[in-house]
Amino acid sequence: MIRCPFVNEAGEQCQIDCDGPTGLKQHMSKTHGGYYIKDLKAAGIEPSNKDIARALDNGRKSIAETREGAPDVDTGEEPKGTRGLRQKRQSATERAEAEAAAEFDRLRPLLLRKWKRRLRIPYSLWARLSGDNSIALSDDELNEGAEMHVDFVQAMGWLRAGKIEAIIDIGMWHGGTILARSDLGKNLIKSFMEPAKEPEEEEVK
Repeated sequence: MIRCPFVNEAGEQCQIDCDGPTGLKQHMSKTHGGYYIKDLKAAGIEPSNKDIARALDNGRKSIAETREGAPDVDTGEEPKGTRGLRQKRQSATERAEAEAAAEFDRLRPLLLRKWKRRLRIPYSLWARLSGDNSIALSDDELNEGAEMHVDFVQAMGWLRAGKIEAIIDIGMWHGGTILARSDLGKNLIKSFMEPAKEPEEEEVK
């Protein structure tokens, strides 16, 4: 038998003997509005994780009310003005940010592949039209550039810009293909590479 450790405001201890830990918990829940971790320890009972989760705090009258504010850990003493430590809750904003970060991590491999393709198009096109293969990006440069662009997209919060990215991709593909297959692209490269001609001085009459 275990003597109930409850002490009232007058300093008098409950005189009820309970049949084991389960009987004590049931008695305290029904008669005294619940029990605390310190009550179980005072009765010589080692609190379980379930006891910690169900311990009443802040004057609640039932275990059901306490579930939302259940202590995360038991420190062995009660801070002033509280009864046990509460598990910190995430706000709606924090939950949304955590979900967005998890979604971004899931899509990161796909985003890296997309950015490698986007970076390869203009550099490869320029190298092809100019006949200078050194302009094309190497695999290491593509990987580094893609990482930088994906990090930038994440920092700016542009994960949901799928339609805009699709339009840019299509425009880059068609524009690059047309320039690579026409004299227009070669002429553009040629105009960029030729030094600007200085205007001829007018003859002094």
